[in-house]
Amino acid sequence: MQVSETRTKGLLHEFKVAVPAADLEAKLAKRLNELARSAAIKGFRPGKVPVAMLRKKYGLALKAEIVEETINDSSAALMQERGLRPALQPKVEIVNSGTEGDLEYTMAIEVLPEITAPNYADIKLERLVAELDEGEVDSSIERIAKLLRQVGPVTEARPAETGDVATVEIAAPEGVPLPVPGDGKEFTFEIGAEEGAPAALNEGVIGLSLGEQREIAIELPADHADPAFAGSRQTYQVTLKELKAFEPLQADDAMAQRLGAATLEDLKTTIRDRQARELKEHTRQRLKRDLLDCLAGLYAFDVPGGLVEREYAQIVRQMAPQPLDQGEAHEHEHEHTHAGEHTHEHAHAHDDEHVHAHDDEPGHAHDDEPGHVHGPGCGHEHAHDDEHAQAAAGDAALSDEQRAEYRALAQRRVRLGLVLAEVGRQNSVRLTPEEVGKAISIEARKYPGQERMVLDFFRKNEAAREALAAPLLEDKIVDFMLELATISERPVTSAELVAGQKEAIESDTATALDPATAASPPQEQQE
Repeated sequence: MQVSETRTKGLLHEFKVAVPAADLEAKLAKRLNELARSAAIKGFRPGKVPVAMLRKKYGLALKAEIVEETINDSSAALMQERGLRPALQPKVEIVNSGTEGDLEYTMAIEVLPEITAPNYADIKLERLVAELDEGEVDSSIERIAKLLRQVGPVTEARPAETGDVATVEIAAPEGVPLPVPGDGKEFTFEIGAEEGAPAALNEGVIGLSLGEQREIAIELPADHADPAFAGSRQTYQVTLKELKAFEPLQADDAMAQRLGAATLEDLKTTIRDRQARELKEHTRQRLKRDLLDCLAGLYAFDVPGGLVEREYAQIVRQMAPQPLDQGEAHEHEHEHTHAGEHTHEHAHAHDDEHVHAHDDEPGHAHDDEPGHVHGPGCGHEHAHDDEHAQAAAGDAALSDEQRAEYRALAQRRVRLGLVLAEVGRQNSVRLTPEEVGKAISIEARKYPGQERMVLDFFRKNEAAREALAAPLLEDKIVDFMLELATISERPVTSAELVAGQKEAIESDTATALDPATAASPPQEQQE
């Protein structure tokens, strides 16, 4: 095999490889001789078929197999000999297929950058610590009591007021759509509730007595299904048919017992425990985000363009507006991986963004996993025209500013993923089979009655198992780094902690995406 490196630019290496025709012929002769020992062709005894006849009958097909195997073996050997760690599936173009003369092909490969482990002394973080606010516990009890209130008829003769539950009949002018779902003969809603009825209807029924009718002008929504009426103001005849009221709030032991607690104090203890866990998770997510921001400031190395393009395409597919006729389909669309394709152990680092960290073992690089930034690969590359078309259409609809924003986000995710991967690789951070099995069991319990189907799905789908395991590996790598980082603590109120986390997410809408290949069981298993 003759190898010449024709180009090196950054992380991109291009080679020209030539395999002598004699080597191919030797492999073909060996394959034909092996076939001759067992081939059965009419007119010849088994094992007695002339090699020349086998060459004529099977030579071309065998030669094609040998060429493919030779390309795979020689390209893998080239990368191993030169210590190249591919970031993506190498791109191979055959110059001469070896039918006549030597086999010649070119190979372009983007390699992973060299990454030094961070100096953990440079990672200085602040952990926000919040004590549980007893007022939040009381507010939760009040909300629960409100949800459990019973509603009964209003027995006294009085008009409707805020907080009542009204049932009305709505008559629309001919050809005018109703302002609420249904046929208009009975529409029930809580007067003054934030959701349920248009504001004008909420206000308009106040003061009505049973059987009384009133004209109410209601503005239809700007996104109404009928464009002719979108945003228009229409007048409707509204009749109050029934009036009910909620019973007073009763936060007591009886209410707690309805929820499975022995006493009201036991229920409060349960709420305290839950809220304490939530605050702890808010603290951890804030610390995790700060860690990623710190790493982003410490590293500025070039990242493989192919990985960035894949991540960018996924961001575009998720952020770009979808055609209206596809809306229902997208509500039920599940990100997925495909069985039979091997990925590496991954880690997501999210702030709420997810980036993928990969080990450096050769495997398959996929093109069909939404949001997947893949590590080194030597397998077959799959391209899904529909996803590429969707990404291209989404990109065309973006402004230059959005393209720049999403591309910067893609670069950040890829860079952080590579850093986490290197930390995990150097420190042998791995998941145990028990940890993965536990994650699968937890996922299966989300589908009551279909646990066995979900378990079978993950058992048969290696890519799905690894996608499910990705957040676990991410957390192990992050926890490892947090153990070595310098962390100070600052007390805050629970409201400040929660508000700070919410602001961090809302300040960067794009990073709220989850590009993980969160493989889901088939759709029919979830419905």
